[in-house]
Amino acid sequence: MKKRVYKIAFSVAAAMLIGCGGGGGGSSSSTGTVSGSVIDGPIAYAKVCVDTNFDKICNDNEPQATTDINGKFTLKDVNLTAKAPILVEPVSGKTFDTVTKKEFNKKLAAPLDGSKVNVNPITTLVGAKLYELKKENNLTDEAVEKIKETVAKAVGMDPKELTSADITKDPKVYAIAVTLASAVDDIDDIDKVVDFDKLKEGNLTEAVKDPVIKEVLETVEKKDLKASDPSHIQLAIQDAIKKQDPSLLEQVNLDELALENLLVNNNWYIASEEGDLIVFEEDGNFIDYSDGEEYGTWEVNDKGEIILKYGNGEVIKITSITQQNPYMYNVILTDKNGTYHETLLSIPKGEDLRELPGISFINKKMLENKFIDLGYEKIIFYADGTYEERNNEGSAKGTWSIKDGELVIEGTNVDDNKSFTAQAVLFDNSFITLINEEGKKKGFIIPAKLQDLSAGSVNGNNGNTGFTPEMVADKSFGINTEEIIVFKKDGSWVLYSEGEEDDKGTWKIDSQGHLILHSTEENKDYVITLKENLDQVIVYELNGQTIYAAVLNTTNPYVSVSSSDDLKSINSLVGLKTFTKEMVEGKTFLVHGGDRITFKNDGTFIDTWEEDGDTYTATGTWEIDSNGVLVMNYDQNNAPEDTPDTVYVALGVAEADAYKVIVFIVKDGKLISVFPDKVIVSGSTNDGNVTTGFTKEMVANKSFGIDYEDVLVIKDDGTWVLYNDTEEDDKGTWKIDSQGHLALHSTNENKDYLLTLKQNMGPVIEYELNGQIKYAVVLNTDNPFISVSSSNDLKSITGVIGIKSFTKEMIEGKTFEADEGEKLTFNSNGTFTDEWEDDEGENHVSTGTWEIDSNGVLVMNFDPSSDEIPDTVYVALVNSTQNKMLVSIFVVKNGKLLFVTPDELVIQ
Repeated sequence: MKKRVYKIAFSVAAAMLIGCGGGGGGSSSSTGTVSGSVIDGPIAYAKVCVDTNFDKICNDNEPQATTDINGKFTLKDVNLTAKAPILVEPVSGKTFDTVTKKEFNKKLAAPLDGSKVNVNPITTLVGAKLYELKKENNLTDEAVEKIKETVAKAVGMDPKELTSADITKDPKVYAIAVTLASAVDDIDDIDKVVDFDKLKEGNLTEAVKDPVIKEVLETVEKKDLKASDPSHIQLAIQDAIKKQDPSLLEQVNLDELALENLLVNNNWYIASEEGDLIVFEEDGNFIDYSDGEEYGTWEVNDKGEIILKYGNGEVIKITSITQQNPYMYNVILTDKNGTYHETLLSIPKGEDLRELPGISFINKKMLENKFIDLGYEKIIFYADGTYEERNNEGSAKGTWSIKDGELVIEGTNVDDNKSFTAQAVLFDNSFITLINEEGKKKGFIIPAKLQDLSAGSVNGNNGNTGFTPEMVADKSFGINTEEIIVFKKDGSWVLYSEGEEDDKGTWKIDSQGHLILHSTEENKDYVITLKENLDQVIVYELNGQTIYAAVLNTTNPYVSVSSSDDLKSINSLVGLKTFTKEMVEGKTFLVHGGDRITFKNDGTFIDTWEEDGDTYTATGTWEIDSNGVLVMNYDQNNAPEDTPDTVYVALGVAEADAYKVIVFIVKDGKLISVFPDKVIVSGSTNDGNVTTGFTKEMVANKSFGIDYEDVLVIKDDGTWVLYNDTEEDDKGTWKIDSQGHLALHSTNENKDYLLTLKQNMGPVIEYELNGQIKYAVVLNTDNPFISVSSSNDLKSITGVIGIKSFTKEMIEGKTFEADEGEKLTFNSNGTFTDEWEDDEGENHVSTGTWEIDSNGVLVMNFDPSSDEIPDTVYVALVNSTQNKMLVSIFVVKNGKLLFVTPDELVIQ
């Protein structure tokens, strides 16, 4: 039975990998909850309490909590009418500043002022005075409000928001706070640092006694502070104070000073790749240990971008560096081949792993007879002190032990038999691991997903590339926008469609690692072959089709969801990699099937899709939450039927012009579907005026391969040029009318052409011209005739490469009919025959060799025969059905792209 597909947010496209608290104010009851954050840099693992007896100690009988890794806390059963300070008390050896990775040993305070209280150096000016007022027996509402007004006026804040405001959102206020933090060692020292009589005059700079701090504050007051991340403000100011040189804040951009400090003081490991080490020196040189030792120079430009210049001339630009936790950073970098998203491990130089703030020590019992399943390999810890590593290359063994709370492993690699020593400590449910491999240092972050050997069949698959019971048992697979299949440990499975049982049966794994599903309803077996295990997403083949599924670590997938925190327990991709506001704001996401979602700068979005010939539109608001998840809240007023309430989009991989994601759809507070997806990012929405037709960002500075030999180039100055066989054939002007039509005026013909957009598939568009439906391949350049030696060269100008991949089985031994009766036959010996008829009715035959390259592109190398025959044709798959394929064809002659055209190949 055909059911409506949830196209509201996303439809399945292609492969993938893969502050706080309520509002301020009071409560209707005198007892309630107080939440907030401790900021001096986010302060992790500190005690927070209501100091009801004013002894400056968090006692057991006082409401207390511990801050999390982001500095957030929640106090329960608090008397909200109490005149008492919120006290932050450091825990020796545990509390630390997550930005500087340094132990934090100061006490901070703030007045208890409603259900939301953020504690920081500015609130500490007020909180410290509460203790004095109590001692003077003058702790009245009027006295407290007077101090709040004095401090708020001096730092430029609203007294009513002094404790509830998130100071990281205001660069100037945050700069004042971190400057004060460098001067205030404890709440008892406030009067030694600040002259409150002068503070009453509204001038904080004059009130501060330390000359260096005073000079920094003067700079902060007159400087237009800008930084891409609040932590950069903190690092820059602390560096200037440490060097006793406030003039540094005048000379350079804060991003520049902060990033220089961050890079030089830490060792950096490319944890998302091979774990290789990069060391940045203070003199502007760096060493990259990825391939031996490569040297180069580095700098931070005025845009806050990190530029690496290698000795061989290679240049890498890091355009974004975002701290995910104290030791893990997400970066976006660009080189000559494109844009990449990487995860870096950052360890302070000279620090022993056991001395890192916030880490937990490991004991032997935690690891004995346990294993870690990383998807691509398993690491097994036996009780006798030996370990085994298994992957597709085979297995290797070694020894493991615990020394002073640190895991030490000695062994050899499976793939290259190199010996190594590894050290690991536990941090936030992950192992921070440093490896010395025959003198080469590497670093990784390994999820601490420990499983009992007795609970799973770690031995059942003998390291082959197929399914294993632990990959399937007690898991759920989200396979499309409607269906979730649940696998029980007892060997049974149930398929749910839109939350209702649709089929059920039994499952087993055969000796080749195939997952065999027996359908009770159909009395039929389905054989599923694992293609790739990406941990939170698996790629498998069923009946010759490649399918992608999101893996949920539960047999009850229809969980209640009120935030992305509720999704973390069932899919660990949530929060592993994070969206930033810049990755979404002003962008349009183009989704397979024609869905088009535009995210405006004002925090709203428009979702447009077509179904059964009708066009639908839904609207709502969007945000990036604290887990780095894109949250889309749909407006239910006049919304189409079956519109979800909320969609959560978790990032897997960020590419140059596409994001691989997992999509979670929520309706009535329940998760109703989950699936992997890939969305194409299509530029900026500019003014945010969205139609279902063409937009300026879709066409300006783009080229369109519209048929054989013709390429249309559209400039952002309102002109266009049509090239035929690389020579100018026509030109004119263009505009987009209020209905979203693309209007082209031909100078040669003095005639207008009106193009109507039918479907935007990202790298390919479908449009109507003079009553005819046509396709065009979109190139992200106004200079399409580039040099091409492989399909990698095409990646920079089109998003079609790698969206979907050909397999050898799709081509070998088959014959296809293309446009105008052209017939292509691909032989099993790697040769092909191309038969076609020219405009004069003469028949022609060309031959050559074919292969599927590493990008999944069909490459046809033609035998030389005439000047009209191309050298190479690259065929990229856009979409496929049972008997036909929509493709983009790139024709290359003499090393140059000659033209590009869409086509439909029909299997004969």
